[in-house]
Amino acid sequence: ATSSAPATTSIRPERCAAAAGWESMVRASWVYTTDAAAASQDRSGAGSVASLMVEVPGAEVLEIPAVLPVLPVRDVVVYPGVTMPLAIGRARSLAALDEAGQDGYLLVVSQRDPLTENPSLHDLYEVGTIVRVMRIIDARREGKQALVVGIARAVNTGVSGFIEPSGRVHGLITGERDTPWPGDADYAVAFAIPANTKGIRQVCRPFNSQRSSLEFPNTRPVRVHTDSLIIFDNVLVPWERVFMCGEWKHAATMVYNFALMHRRTGCAYRIPLSEQFVGVGVAIAEYNGISKAPHVKEKLTDLIIYLETLKSLSKTACYDFVMRGGVAVPNPIATNMAKYHFAHYYHDVIKIVQDLAGGLVVTAPTFKDFQHPELHDDIDKYLVANKNISAENRLRMIDLIRRITKAEMETICLHGEGSPMAERMTIYMEAGKVLKDCQKLVEEMAQINK
Repeated sequence: ATSSAPATTSIRPERCAAAAGWESMVRASWVYTTDAAAASQDRSGAGSVASLMVEVPGAEVLEIPAVLPVLPVRDVVVYPGVTMPLAIGRARSLAALDEAGQDGYLLVVSQRDPLTENPSLHDLYEVGTIVRVMRIIDARREGKQALVVGIARAVNTGVSGFIEPSGRVHGLITGERDTPWPGDADYAVAFAIPANTKGIRQVCRPFNSQRSSLEFPNTRPVRVHTDSLIIFDNVLVPWERVFMCGEWKHAATMVYNFALMHRRTGCAYRIPLSEQFVGVGVAIAEYNGISKAPHVKEKLTDLIIYLETLKSLSKTACYDFVMRGGVAVPNPIATNMAKYHFAHYYHDVIKIVQDLAGGLVVTAPTFKDFQHPELHDDIDKYLVANKNISAENRLRMIDLIRRITKAEMETICLHGEGSPMAERMTIYMEAGKVLKDCQKLVEEMAQINK
């Protein structure tokens, strides 16, 4: 809108990637102020727009005030067409909610850093959502709960704002502007379609899914993992299958939430795999006749610690869940600690298993050698290390160790669901409150007043 703009501006919906399908988008400039004259001055500077006519899904047209209270939120994204509860406790946020009132409108904007207690304009993301306040519930000592429904996206056009001491929050909504998107916006795409959709080509790298004729026969199926290079060649993606299309500033949030759930699945399937390492460790120690040695018991203890730590963290991630946007999700700290634990210490576990197995993993005769009439008796005699375990059973266990400790499995463990550094970064980010609480604890013990 310009100074010569009419009193209302019609904002037409653009097709976008959201669960709601069609969505309106409003460009916005945000201003923090308690001074009515200042707010009026900024509004007049952007154009004489008293209200905005916003078309929402269902062909409904809403008249929304040009000046809206801004509600900063932590770890929450409100999407147009979605109804969700918001917990409000900070003084500025309560002031914004009071100003909007029930059936009023707010501009909900996510903070860049959830630990920032009093965010400025620069602490907020550029993309927010205009919401209607459907209901306000007094939560007494914990502030208030507000049930809101998303109306339309609002995009910051870069006008600077200011904060008055009392901290009352306002947002100034202006008309459409031409703001260039960063060059990677075209690649901010997320969707879900069947793997056999026309135009998709998968270049798969096969894992060894067959037992060699050199291995001892085993009727159990070989379970393997396959990855691929996926090529999309003129693939039709229905809009109802699209989650993101150009909203690059929300890409990190989407990846974060996807990674959280993906790492949780990693914690689950890694437990039985870790049980295999403990199993082959204790078995080969017995088969090699070394299970009574003190240093072997130490190694087996390390394997037990590896497994039980993973199981404990994985359970904690579920039992100590957190609420994000009204949805229960695995505890982010415990989940990332579990993923980091099994990936970071994986090579230590492999080293222990290979150490217990010994050089026989490399030098062991093959099944064909074992069958050879001129070799069988000697192999059967000299490769017995425990009189209660046959040479064949010892060699069968060596076959299994060779299979489950191969290099391909190491790479999957290390980089699947995100590399260890990604987990460390997430743990540090999520543990901000823990750090502050612990610091506050020791400052109180030392009687330090800040």
